[in-house]
Amino acid sequence: MRDSSYFFILNPASGHPRDAGRWEAAIREACGVGALKFEIARTRIPGEARELAGAARKAGWGAVVAVGGDGTVNEVGSALAGTACALGILPKGSGNGLARELGFPRDPRAACRTLLACRQCWMDAGLCNGRYFFNVAGAGLDAEVAMEFNRKPRQGLGTLPYVYLTALHALRQKPVAARLLLDGRASQISYAMVTAANGRQFGAGALIAPDAVLDDGLLDLTIVEPFPIWNLLAYWPSLYSGRLAAAPFVRMEKARSLVLERPGPGPCQIDGEPIEGPARLEFSIAPKALKILTPQGYGRMARA
Repeated sequence: MRDSSYFFILNPASGHPRDAGRWEAAIREACGVGALKFEIARTRIPGEARELAGAARKAGWGAVVAVGGDGTVNEVGSALAGTACALGILPKGSGNGLARELGFPRDPRAACRTLLACRQCWMDAGLCNGRYFFNVAGAGLDAEVAMEFNRKPRQGLGTLPYVYLTALHALRQKPVAARLLLDGRASQISYAMVTAANGRQFGAGALIAPDAVLDDGLLDLTIVEPFPIWNLLAYWPSLYSGRLAAAPFVRMEKARSLVLERPGPGPCQIDGEPIEGPARLEFSIAPKALKILTPQGYGRMARA
C-alpha cells in the first residue's frame, strides 16, 4: 500500500507511556522516506480513537492505523468495519494479540516498515451482543483479570501482571453453571472461562484458540472447566505451545454462533477491554467484515 494515505491514531496510555515519542518518531521517519501522505493524532480519553477513526474514514483516508494495544485496535476497527477503509496496526500495547498473530514486529521502526509494505486482506469480525470484537471475547477468568488490570494499571511491565493476576484469580475461581447454545444446540456446562475467538491468541504468544483462522467465517470456542491450581502449573506451557486442547479441563469447538446464559450479569471482556455484561451473552461472526493491512509474510488470509 505504498501509494495510499495513512491516518495514525496513537494511544499514549497503551503499553509504556514513555514509548509514545519513539512510536511517533518512527512513523514520521518511515512515512517521510516514502514521501507518503500521513497524519498523526493522539487520543486523550477512552472512546476517542473510535471517533477519530470515523472522522478519518469520512475524510477519505486510505487507511487508519491503530497505534496501541488490542483495545485501541477494537475502537478503530469498530469505526471501519463494513467500509472500504483499511485498518492498520502498530503494536504499542502490552499484549498485542492481533498484531502478534499477524506478525508485526515490536520494534517501532521495524513495525512501521512492515506496515508500509502490507497487502490488503478481508478478515472476519466477531460480535458480542452487537458489539464488535476482532480478536477474542469471553467471560470468566480472562474478564476478571482484565477488569482488575483496568482498575490498577501496571504499565511498563509487559505481560507479567497478566500472568500474576491469572494465577491469583485461578486460586479464587468459583465455578459458574450455565446454559450454552452452540449453533442452536443446547447443553449445560460448568466453566471457569469461556472464550469466543476470531484470532488465535490473547497476546504475548498465549494461544487460547490455536486453530482459529481470521477469515474462515467461524468462531473458535474454548471452554475451560473448573480446575485445581496445580493443573494451571502443569498445563501453563501448553497455552504457549498450541496444545491447550490436550488439557483434560479444556474443550474446543468451532461454530458460527454461541449463546452463554449465565445465572446473572457479570464481567466479560471484548478484545481485552472489560465491561459489565448481561446474563445472556450472544456471540456471532460477521464474515469478511473488515479490510486490514497484513504483513507480506502472513499466509493465513486471502488477499483482498
